[in-house]
Amino acid sequence: HCLREGSSKAAADAGAGLCGPVLARAYRYAMPNWCHNRLVVSGPAVELDRFAHAASGEDEEGNPRPLSLARLVPEPEGLTERQEDLESSKKLFDRLSAAKVPDGGDRETRRRRLKEILEGLPDGEGVLGSLVVDFATAAGIEIPDERLDWYSWRVRHWGTKWDLVFEADGVLALAPAEGDGEDADVSISDGSALRVGDQLIYGFLSAWSPPVPALHKIADDYPQLTFVLRYAEVGNDFAGELRICRAEGLAEEEQLSVEDVLSPEERWF
Repeated sequence: HCLREGSSKAAADAGAGLCGPVLARAYRYAMPNWCHNRLVVSGPAVELDRFAHAASGEDEEGNPRPLSLARLVPEPEGLTERQEDLESSKKLFDRLSAAKVPDGGDRETRRRRLKEILEGLPDGEGVLGSLVVDFATAAGIEIPDERLDWYSWRVRHWGTKWDLVFEADGVLALAPAEGDGEDADVSISDGSALRVGDQLIYGFLSAWSPPVPALHKIADDYPQLTFVLRYAEVGNDFAGELRICRAEGLAEEEQLSVEDVLSPEERWF
């Protein structure tokens, strides 16, 4: 399993026959490893209020979700009905894997051949799953959004297959930001979000990987705000910090260790 969901794990299994499609389907529906996330949003009070209102939603059971990807990066209508057929994907994957190019053909020639196969699919094979999408991505081919099944669309635009998960103790380990002092205005919302002066602090879980693509889109919509996301996934031993502020031209990501991000009692997956 790769470190990030959607980073061409299927393409890495190109010679594995049916194993590739089965593995891709397993990641789609299996209970995931959980990635631990802490997001700090700072900026002008008016913009923070606007963001907090827009971000707040509910989960499938009607419980508050203080930060909802579905609210901030909405899915196309009917996305959850876009289903990939496993057998069709297996056949298409085999065709792509076996694509021939003339003797002496280079990478660009092969890329064009793969693109011809994908563009020549009949309408009934129009919805593509992660196995084919990852293969095409590795070959430098961008599959249009309307051809993606629900899983591949979410991985591309959210970075994770499900919306964010909040728990009652999601922010217990979070303290007021350094420099706010003991008299900082601290309010707690739904047990998983803090308002500390001019900051919003969220603690949540995401499936397999952090919502990095979603955060880039959100930053576009709120250019005056600064977003700092710290994340760690224990099962695959990766962690990092993402910092974005469009108004300041800031967009950088740093690799960290799990120990840098999580306390010992938090290191579960």
